[in-house]
Amino acid sequence: MSLPSATLLELDLELKTHGVDDEDRSAIHLRFSRLIPDDRILPLTPNVLSRAAALSRRARWRNAYFDTMIVATGLEFGADSAITTDHKFPRLGLKATF
Repeated sequence: MSLPSATLLELDLELKTHGVDDEDRSAIHLRFSRLIPDDRILPLTPNVLSRAAALSRRARWRNAYFDTMIVATGLEFGADSAITTDHKFPRLGLKATF
């Protein structure tokens, strides 16, 4: 199993938006770094961002920015599904599994 780097970025933004201070965010990310090896993190590449931009034409819902990056990452790296409760992912080409 792999994790799109965009997912980590979205998590950090959510934590910051909900008032989690810098020190606590840092501690949370350090815990994740012990659980998720770096070689399981899928990078944001120019191809991923290009695909995300193309997918955004089909993602007309509110806050679709990270959804398109996460789905594009999966598609670029050969995934056919994602572990998510987001029922919109299939509209972009990835089955939602949960």
